[in-house]
Amino acid sequence: MTQRVMPLTGAGFFALFLVGFGLSGGGGEPGDTASGQTVVSYYAAHSTQIHLALFLMAFAALLLAFFVAYLHSVVRAAGDGSRPLAAAVLAGGVIWSVGLFASAATHDALLQAALHGQVDVVNTLNVLGGSDFFPIVGGIAIYALAAGIAGVRGAGLPAWLGWLAILIGLLALAGPLGMIAFIAAPIWVLVTSIALATRGLAVGMGTVEPARP
Repeated sequence: MTQRVMPLTGAGFFALFLVGFGLSGGGGEPGDTASGQTVVSYYAAHSTQIHLALFLMAFAALLLAFFVAYLHSVVRAAGDGSRPLAAAVLAGGVIWSVGLFASAATHDALLQAALHGQVDVVNTLNVLGGSDFFPIVGGIAIYALAAGIAGVRGAGLPAWLGWLAILIGLLALAGPLGMIAFIAAPIWVLVTSIALATRGLAVGMGTVEPARP
């Protein structure tokens, strides 16, 4: 059952992240230099969809944590030499997931402050909300580089997925290009989720040998 269900948490994460990100404005929210009244007006006008977006993003972060745990087990099962990479996959994925939770919490507080017309509080939270990008992209960098190196070494993932992950990890470290990694990483999770789920189904049917314990 685990071989069939756990990999699909990655696909679930991607679906919820995609919808949540779209509902939140897809990066079109007021910037951290916007006036407090502009931010209040934006969040008050979009309160319902932002509420839904935050709920979906928090749920997406939950599913991401489960997928990361599964990928950690896949890489770890490839042998003792892969255990440090498995640990890095887990650490990076946890940072990424916690970063998404923290972002949702900050924006929920921002929404509540906006609905209550607390302009001074809104100004502070809006600046903080603009900085939550860094822990998320930092987690992506660690996670993607570790998973990518594991894939290239043949530790539980196809080599081509490994090279793509390394590229995403490098983009995450490349300053403004980190936004590309922010978008590309969930797509990589979706593709990897499908690949692992397909392999898990093959294992269950006995057509592919399971990974070594």
